[in-house]
Amino acid sequence: MPTTRAKLPERRPTTGGVPLVILWLVLSASTLPAIWAVDSTISETPAISETDKSTSLVDRLVAIQAELDALGAPDSASEPSQTRRRESLLQLQRVLELRQSELESRALEERVSVPSIGQWMTEIGHPPPYSLTELDRLLDQVDALEIQRESLAAALSSDRDTLRDLTEISKEAGQERRRQQESGPPEAIAQAVLESELAEERRLLAVEESESTAREMDILERDLESAREKVADVEGQISPLRTELRGILDEIASERLAAEKTLENDRRSLERAEEKWARRAPEVSDPLTVANGEPGPEWWALELARQKVRLGKSTIDRLARRSLVWEQRFSLYDPSITVSQRTAIEEAAAEASRELHREAAQLRSQSVAFRGRLVAAPDTLRAPLKTLMDLLDESSSSVEASLRLEERLSRQLQRASETSGLEDRVSRWQHRLRSVWLAEIVVIDDRPVTVGKVVVALILSILGFLAAKLAAGWLGRGILPRLGLDSGASATFQTLAFYLLLVGFLLTALRIMNIPLTAFTVLGGVLAIGVGFGSQNVVGNFISGLILMAERPMKVGDIVELEATHGRVERIGARSTRISTSDGTHLIVPNSTLLEQNVVNWTLSDTVIRGKVEVGVSYGSSTRGTAKALEEAMTDAPRVLRHPKPEVRLTEFGDNAIVFEGLFWVRIVEPADRRRAESEVRHRIDESLRKAGIVIAFPQRDLHLDSVRPLDIRLVEGSVASPTEGNTIVDESEGGVDGA
Repeated sequence: MPTTRAKLPERRPTTGGVPLVILWLVLSASTLPAIWAVDSTISETPAISETDKSTSLVDRLVAIQAELDALGAPDSASEPSQTRRRESLLQLQRVLELRQSELESRALEERVSVPSIGQWMTEIGHPPPYSLTELDRLLDQVDALEIQRESLAAALSSDRDTLRDLTEISKEAGQERRRQQESGPPEAIAQAVLESELAEERRLLAVEESESTAREMDILERDLESAREKVADVEGQISPLRTELRGILDEIASERLAAEKTLENDRRSLERAEEKWARRAPEVSDPLTVANGEPGPEWWALELARQKVRLGKSTIDRLARRSLVWEQRFSLYDPSITVSQRTAIEEAAAEASRELHREAAQLRSQSVAFRGRLVAAPDTLRAPLKTLMDLLDESSSSVEASLRLEERLSRQLQRASETSGLEDRVSRWQHRLRSVWLAEIVVIDDRPVTVGKVVVALILSILGFLAAKLAAGWLGRGILPRLGLDSGASATFQTLAFYLLLVGFLLTALRIMNIPLTAFTVLGGVLAIGVGFGSQNVVGNFISGLILMAERPMKVGDIVELEATHGRVERIGARSTRISTSDGTHLIVPNSTLLEQNVVNWTLSDTVIRGKVEVGVSYGSSTRGTAKALEEAMTDAPRVLRHPKPEVRLTEFGDNAIVFEGLFWVRIVEPADRRRAESEVRHRIDESLRKAGIVIAFPQRDLHLDSVRPLDIRLVEGSVASPTEGNTIVDESEGGVDGA
């Protein structure tokens, strides 16, 4: 980039009579140390004393003032560059003056020993024991320190954010200065150096302010810790006097009497305002009677009277609570107070604090609403609105005072619980558990359902479940078989007995705990809705299970066949039936499926079933001889019953064989007994037919060639030729055979 020079006039008189060129050279030379100073400050800030910093700032302020004097006062003839530089110099001068003031304040703090907050706290001018009012004064000062710490914390956070922004600005200004120094004109270089110095000084000022705030925070933290230790020391040496309590109660009683008198006057004022409002003209029946839809003066007078009465009642209630709180605070130092009494005080204090917080939030919202109305209200309505806001602010202050008193009471309760012995702590926990145990969940028919009742009902229900299971098992395995019932019937009665006993135990548990059944009305409705929408299959399977156990189309131990799968029924449950197959697997079948589909029960009435074996013999065999051989083979099989007698049937003359069917009866114990019997019968049939010389047929096919003309067979050289017209026989030898 080519370097361009600024066009300067040949002679431009200044205030001091020095040519502008000479002045520019002098200023440029005077700013070179500033460039080095900025670079060194940005790269590394040397550790110099406060005195050296102050001296350097004074010298720089003198140089800046000299330069400002040389530039002279601004006028319309001044060039923009001179005006901009004068403004930058003035800003730099203000920043340096602020830094100088900060250094002087810091030096003054070092020379003068400023008493810490812990030192100027209220000193108690007598040895212990101390009173509660003296403790409260110390606690008020600690609260003030807490508020000051929060303010300093917010200021420190703001200072750090500002420092972060100024650091970025200083970095950008340094980058601009370096760019101008490489290729910029002299005026731009001088201005960039000045801007960089100004940005760096602002950053240094922010650093010093942040450090000052941090030092104040550290001092405040130490003083606050010291103040808390002092409060803790005073708390351990409190010995309240009855005369002190009487004085406090008398003061509160005086305030309450004055509040009651004020409330009585406010009530009379409210009655007059209501009578006046009732006698208003019909055309002003609507309270929104003035312009812009704002209520009129009469309505605001009535509203002000109502608010005074309401706030007066709240004030009297708070004063009554204050008297009780002070009595409770003094009673906590009485050695005869019990743990249950302290717990009752703690619960009442927690409830009162919650109520006061709600009241404070309500007052704040009302104050904000009325403040917004006050801004836009006409002059005729400003007086009642201002009075109403003053009342709300006064009530808010009263609520805050009551909250502080409740916090003091809670603090005493916490300290009492921490310093109490093991017996008191155990008693305290017992009282808390008893409170939770007796807590009401819901009241139905004027009978409470407490946490304890629900827990006991659950325990009794679990014990009833176990007892019902044991009793039903003892009934099904010990009693019913002795009465002559088989295993399937015993299992059915065992399941039904379990459900009946379980329902009985549940109802008994509810009766013992005095929990009415109407308590489950809502739960029953919810369950009914759930059954209607999402539990249809579950309920259907449950009812199907009851039908299976009552009708008994199958029972435990039966061998059944379902969809070409057979096995033994092991259990009929409330939702599903478990079947053990001959493959060693278990089949879980929903109860509704067993009622809706065809199920073959092999052992419904007895354990005798019929087996069947088919066999085909070759044509030419004697049918009578074959039937006799088959009958002898089935009779000799070990698993086949003699009665009913085996039977042989000639079923059909098939394509390849004469088909016979052997029917026999076997007694089964396991699902695979039928298959084993059929296998044994087939072995016997094979042996018997071999002895009789009868051949078991196998598939046979006859191939017939039907041709219109004789086959022409000839030898063809080479590989297999493609077929031509007519029939072709191909020989896969060297020449092949082709027939046409």
